[in-house]
Amino acid sequence: MLFYLTMLHLARFLWEDPPVVDESDTDTARRAAYDQWGQGDFLCQNDNVYHEVRTAKEFWNSLELKNWK
Repeated sequence: MLFYLTMLHLARFLWEDPPVVDESDTDTARRAAYDQWGQGDFLCQNDNVYHEVRTAKEFWNSLELKNWK
């Protein structure tokens, strides 16, 4: 799975925390980065099949815990 996400340039979403943007923030670059992060995170979650986790990072960490115990 890691190789697949690396080839799609989506592996960074497994380690990065989501950006924090306030609702009142009007900087379009920050809003665009936040939206882009959300779309990439959605793709890493395999079309949101794993709805009990909020981010791809949480999903990846849970898989590591499950497989390495």
